[in-house]
This record gives sequence, structure tokens and C-alpha cells, in this order.
Amino acid sequence: MEFDKKQAWQQISQRIAHKTAQRRKRARSLFAAAAIVCLSVGYIAYHSFFIQPPQQLIEVTTSGKETKTIRLSDGSTLVLNTNSSLRYAEPLDKDLRKVELLHGEATFDIAKDAKRPFRVAVEQAEIEVLGTLFNVNAYSSKLAVTLAEGSIRFKKGTFQCMLVPGERLSFDPASQKASREQLDALAVLDWRSGKWVFQQMPLDEVLAQLAAQYNLSFVNARPDKPYPLITIYQDKAGMSLPQLLALLQRMGKSTIQFDQKSILLK
Repeated sequence: MEFDKKQAWQQISQRIAHKTAQRRKRARSLFAAAAIVCLSVGYIAYHSFFIQPPQQLIEVTTSGKETKTIRLSDGSTLVLNTNSSLRYAEPLDKDLRKVELLHGEATFDIAKDAKRPFRVAVEQAEIEVLGTLFNVNAYSSKLAVTLAEGSIRFKKGTFQCMLVPGERLSFDPASQKASREQLDALAVLDWRSGKWVFQQMPLDEVLAQLAAQYNLSFVNARPDKPYPLITIYQDKAGMSLPQLLALLQRMGKSTIQFDQKSILLK
């Protein structure tokens, strides 16, 4: 049989065209799959970095016999003292981290994040920080902020100041007066491990804070009297509240009356 060159060439051309079409089809499929992956990754990235997830407002409150540790989504740790309350939104905002101390005392160990400042609102004042360790005491009419590590700025109305480690700021909202003093800042934080800690604090202020911690009323029969400064560092397990009040009475050379509802300073 005579070899038909024309027919052979047609068959080869058909096979080449079929394989080319198959390769193009596979390429289009791969391109479409890659496009879907890219769109999915882009969608996820957009929602992760540009769209803030819904926030939940959280309020934490302690009784007169408990403390609570709170761990925020940024890695910061807050410890709430007895009879205290704190409010914050989770997840924290992508631009500004903020919590509000509604009442009582808390220690703040803040994760460093230069792009997201951290602010604590308390008694219509504000504390600004990037990353540090500090304590805020709002039990009584006077606000006390103690800095253990780092740097913070306290602002209340037109008043503002920077604190350095080992410094306590005491601010009286009623008179708008402030005082600063050096002290053992790390010892102040030891209330977290179950200790009574008062450093160079007037007797009437100590009693006001104790009353607030135990949800008692406090009455000072002689508010104009100058009271001595008190320093106490004592395990709570080894000293009950009545025993502590008896000790304060001796140290302060004053009369203190105590019942299940109130503390009276004469």
C-alpha cells in the first residue's frame, strides 16, 4: 500500500491540536483556582487587618472577699482588688487600648505596643501608658497612682504630670491638689499576694480605704484633725480586720469604733 503523506500529516496535526487544547484547558483551570485562592486570602487579610470584629463590653466586679486576674487580648494582665469593678471592651481597639476602673483598686501590667497606647480612665481622670507596671487606688475620695516600672502620664482637667518608677501621685479631685512622693512601689503591689500594705498614709485615709474594701461606711468625727502617717506591711492571714483596727488605734493614738456596717474615727 502506498504511504499517504497528506493523511499522515493531518493525523499528526490533529493530535497536536488536541494536546494543545488540553494544555490550555488545564492552564485555565489552574488560573481559575489560583484566582480563587488569591481572592480568599485577600478577603481573609482584609477582614483581619481592616475590619474590627464586633466588640463585647465586659464588666468585672469583685466582692469584699475576692480578687480577680484579668488577661486582655493584647497580653496585658490586670489584677482587681476586693470590692472593686472594672469595665473594658474585647477585643481591644486596633488603634487605642482602653479600660475604665469604676471603683476600687487594680494593678496593671501592660503589654508593650508602641502603635497602640493604653489608657486607664478613673474618676474622670486618665492615665496614658505604652507598656509598664503600675497601681491605681480609687477606694476613697483621693486618687492614688503608684508606678513600679516604665513611664505613665496622669491627666485630670488642666492638671497633668509624668511619673517615674518608685513614685506615688496622690490627687484630690475636690481641691484639685496633688502631691508626689517616693516609696517602695513594688511593695504597694503586694496586696495581690494577700497583704495589708500602707505606706506613709494618714490614718483617716487608711481607714477610708479599709471601709471601701469591705463595703462599710466610714465616718471621721474630726475631719480637720491632722492624723499621723501610717506604714503597715502585714499578711492578712495572720491579722483579721478587727486586729488591724486595734493596731491602727494604737499607732494613730486615736479612738476607732468598728461594727459590721461602719468604721468610726474619733
